[in-house]
Amino acid sequence: MFIDFWKNKHVTRLPFLPLPLIPSLPGNHNALTIVALWAPVVMIYLLDIQIWYTILSSIVGWSDRN
Repeated sequence: MFIDFWKNKHVTRLPFLPLPLIPSLPGNHNALTIVALWAPVVMIYLLDIQIWYTILSSIVGWSDRN
């Protein structure tokens, strides 16, 4: 596998940026971070439920056609 080391060297030469680029909201206790991390998991879970429900309902509908 080819790794482009030039890009890595370019990234390491970027100027230093202070860590708090966006000031944190007072009293949020990282709630927005937790929501941002878990939102994709919940969305995939809901999508998976919908796919399996569609498959199951088509199987039940096919077997119950008489």
